[in-house]
Amino acid sequence: LQNNIEIPQVTSMETWPSVHFKETGYAVLRSGTKTVVMKYGPHGGGHGHPDKLSISIHDGEKEIVSDMGTCAYGVPAFTKWYRKTLSHSTLTVDAKDQKESTGKLLAFKAYKDGGEVSAEAPDAYSGVTMERKLILKKNKLTDILTARSDEQHLYDYVLILTEKPVFSQTGEVIILNDSPSYNYIKNTIVRKQSSPLSCKIGKAYMKIEVSEGQEVITGEAPGIPPGNGSVLSKYDSPFCYPLIVRVKDKKLRIKTEWKF
Repeated sequence: LQNNIEIPQVTSMETWPSVHFKETGYAVLRSGTKTVVMKYGPHGGGHGHPDKLSISIHDGEKEIVSDMGTCAYGVPAFTKWYRKTLSHSTLTVDAKDQKESTGKLLAFKAYKDGGEVSAEAPDAYSGVTMERKLILKKNKLTDILTARSDEQHLYDYVLILTEKPVFSQTGEVIILNDSPSYNYIKNTIVRKQSSPLSCKIGKAYMKIEVSEGQEVITGEAPGIPPGNGSVLSKYDSPFCYPLIVRVKDKKLRIKTEWKF
């Protein structure tokens, strides 16, 4: 800003150890250039989003699972999509936003080639306790999210993917209209089966443990907001691709395994 010194472009990612930021409530797991982040901490005031236990995944080149941030304040999607729980990679209950709340760290361990973290969000939804555990080891990630309640709920486990997932299994067209924010997800397909469901996302592979009665829904929605040109240039499309595992029950357990 003060002179004409040229700063060389960074062509490779630095490698850093896994770290826990206690005050802000972020856990960052790292293995080489791969990074997985879980957010569980304070809401963040007026700029906070209702996204307790949300995650993002970066493979060293770009995000696979994105925390998209926000768009220009005057755009309708600002309040109707980007600031909704549904647009984050966490759990949505009964098609409603999470309440402003602060989660709790249960455990954090850093390893030379990864780490693990578990946290809970007991106050994000009334009567529902959410817990998530991540284990990163080299290029493999295990993600386990659980929820429990004394009453039946509609649980939507959501991953906001930056590239369209490719399945070998076919599905059926479905319309999502559970709340206005769901209307932002277009071209939706539902897949129903009671065995592990695998898909390819760019260079990454993911397997979801699917139980009887669970549905896997995919579609496309507004992606990383315009104005992030250097970021958007890494992707073939301005869309994101929500993947939703839907369960109607008193409890939920979703396990996904990644190789990236």
